[in-house]
Amino acid sequence: MKDTSGKLLSKINLLLSSWQQTGVPARTTLHETADALLTWRKEQRISGLWDNAPRMLGATMDDGWGHGIQLILKYAEVLGVETRFSGLLQSQKQILAACKAFHPNYLGLTVLQFDTEDELTALRKCLPKRIQIIAGGPVFQIDPEFQERVGIDFVARNVSGFIRLLLNTVL
Repeated sequence: MKDTSGKLLSKINLLLSSWQQTGVPARTTLHETADALLTWRKEQRISGLWDNAPRMLGATMDDGWGHGIQLILKYAEVLGVETRFSGLLQSQKQILAACKAFHPNYLGLTVLQFDTEDELTALRKCLPKRIQIIAGGPVFQIDPEFQERVGIDFVARNVSGFIRLLLNTVL
């Protein structure tokens, strides 16, 4: 971690602490907070929490809106992760091609439906093990074993859990 990123880390920890006390706010507030943090970070000339920023590719397989993954990618950017969005309703082959082109450390996915199980399992088998899959969506709350069956490395219940995961790679 860079010496200059201590201010960013402090600001993020304060934010997580406040969310722990009051709950994670609504999506609009989360976007406004992320935008304010990105502006502050640029004004402070803080590039992020890592000397060598990790990369994250985001996509959805069965989500035509992408609200969750867009939010996750925005907070990854706040922390200094280099991000790219592959798109909505992406097939396994499209996601694999995007990973091959971008070489991410993390693949962020939104999973809404159980009918993606076979495609997710095949995706995990084809991806290099070094790419950690981080996913969110209701299927993981309804069926906790779904994560293990399809090979997801981490399930983020909300943006707070996602931020904590990334902070653990810094600390």
